[in-house]
Amino acid sequence: MDKWIVDYEKLLLAATGYSGNKKKEQKLISASSLGNDMLQLYLDYRHGKTEDKKFEASNVGSMFQLGVDKACGDAMEGFENPQYISAKRFTHTLPNGWVVSGEIDQLDTVNKVIIDNKVSTATAKKKVLTEGLGHQYALQLGVYKYLVHKNLGEDYSGALAFVDKSASYFKPTSGDTMNYMNVETYDYEEIEELLIEKSNELQEYIDLDEEPGVCENRFPFKSKSITKMMRCIHYCSFNQVCEHYNPNTAAKSFAENLNLTDTKINQFEF
Repeated sequence: MDKWIVDYEKLLLAATGYSGNKKKEQKLISASSLGNDMLQLYLDYRHGKTEDKKFEASNVGSMFQLGVDKACGDAMEGFENPQYISAKRFTHTLPNGWVVSGEIDQLDTVNKVIIDNKVSTATAKKKVLTEGLGHQYALQLGVYKYLVHKNLGEDYSGALAFVDKSASYFKPTSGDTMNYMNVETYDYEEIEELLIEKSNELQEYIDLDEEPGVCENRFPFKSKSITKMMRCIHYCSFNQVCEHYNPNTAAKSFAENLNLTDTKINQFEF
């Protein structure tokens, strides 16, 4: 690969990498973790966050976020009390000793709104509506609202700002490329109960030195496209330390789930 490509990609990966705590064995649960499978939380605890070595779906969203941060920063430059605050991180310690942490994309301090930017699809947007309070995006916003309440003593509403990444010149989306949605969440007490329940369960696995079972949400899509089906390839930050991501195991899972031949499986890189 040309040196300029390597240098350029390293620059972008460094700019879009995870900015939170990367150390292993920290009693820390992130806002986005509440809706994750227990195995992901356990691997996060045991191994910490790994450095990004290649682009994944999360990096695309982070690149968009950098642009939003720049736009808000430029607009608020010189203001003593800016309306928009970008990348604000809050933490709070739960009664069981676990720390909840979350970095909020944008705080609208005038309208009291937490804005969470998502580069996603129209399908994902519909799922937020159909799954309601239990959807991962709603849970994440609920934790953000909880953290703001605990740290600032203020009540903010939560909203998603969707960018539909499936849009193109040749295949337009069924709706607008930009979509905005106010999202209902659990109240503060319910969110805290969910966080305590999740962290207590994780603590049990840690104390027993026992790894949780395989994630339930590996194959969320009914499709003949492997790139759409393999959530653990494109969306999991811990696949390189997960025994279920062994290429041979992955290939077997593909075959069982899609009835693909070995010839078709070998066309894909793991």
